[in-house]
Amino acid sequence: MSASEQLKAKLSDQLKASLPDEEATKAEATGSSPRFFDRATRPEIANFMRSFAVLVRADYPLGKALLLMANTIINKDLSQTLRRISVQVENGIPLSKAMARSPWYFDSITIAIIKAAEEGGQLDAGLDYLAETIETELEVREQAVQILTYPLIVVGGAAALVLGIMWFVAPTFEGFISEVGGQTEGLSSFVFALSAFMRNPIVAALMVAVPVAAIVATLRWKKRDPLGFHKALGRVPLVGAVMMKASLARFTRMFYMMTTNGVGVLQSLDLAKGAVDNGVLQRAIAHMHGQIQEGKTMGMALRDTKGLPSAFVEMMSLAEDTGRMDELLPALEDTLRKDLGRTARRVTAIIEPVLTGTMGIVVLCVLLAFFVPYFEGIANLSNPGM
Repeated sequence: MSASEQLKAKLSDQLKASLPDEEATKAEATGSSPRFFDRATRPEIANFMRSFAVLVRADYPLGKALLLMANTIINKDLSQTLRRISVQVENGIPLSKAMARSPWYFDSITIAIIKAAEEGGQLDAGLDYLAETIETELEVREQAVQILTYPLIVVGGAAALVLGIMWFVAPTFEGFISEVGGQTEGLSSFVFALSAFMRNPIVAALMVAVPVAAIVATLRWKKRDPLGFHKALGRVPLVGAVMMKASLARFTRMFYMMTTNGVGVLQSLDLAKGAVDNGVLQRAIAHMHGQIQEGKTMGMALRDTKGLPSAFVEMMSLAEDTGRMDELLPALEDTLRKDLGRTARRVTAIIEPVLTGTMGIVVLCVLLAFFVPYFEGIANLSNPGM
């Protein structure tokens, strides 16, 4: 039996009793939250969990193990955080309580599992389980990012290439064409006029300011109105579906982790809701919570909730009806992850030739606009009588 399976089998009651009060956890936080760029990444947290589990399994004293980890971790903020936790543990404070004072690294679910693992004498298994959960979450996110990032990189590279040509190459060729007496007509005339327009200082400033302002406004919109933002995002072809699948995979993972460890459905929904950042899914989970509180089954609540894919609803309902959540929820999560992987490969297969071809056509048109009148002018100089 694997460490995670042992943890599920032995610690379900402890975990249920160990879930911390969210407000109390926040109140216990010490120090200020580190700046975004100073924080350790999720992969660094997962690596810490794995390495710490090895030391615990080797019967290292917790305080010394934390200090050893602090001395080997590259990220300065995480290293300082572990040093503080080490001092607190050496002073007799339980590990879970010491970690709860750094909620920007260790959230309520993490603290619940650490506390349950401590009480059950399975701390190394709990740490391994947390590392596995983080790694699975990261895999899902990487799949979603892969799908959405590739087109942006290609489009951004093509735009930068065209802008470079229009700003720096077009003026040089326009001078050459004028010297040899070439005529700019049609496509050539349009390209050179567009180049002159883009080189206008005001236009150039706007070309930089408008995208930056759009990005800032989008981020503020997402923070101010996550539901409206994700509703709009959901209407974008491909993008909305990808983001929803990624969020559903994370939700399924966290909901499974809670319910199979003895946590009630309502509390599991509350905790799993914090694992997703999709406003539409968060609203759906809140609606499910309210429906279940009114006495409906989870299946009934799911079917009455808008915004969820029908396949997800049926699979979750089947898991509840058959009492086989421990089998069907991992299968559902695996299906969502595989679907994201297939989508990533399909998008790459379609987008790559389309974007490459489009970029090639644009560059070809620009080069024809430069070279056709240039060579015509040279031909006229070579044959002045014609």
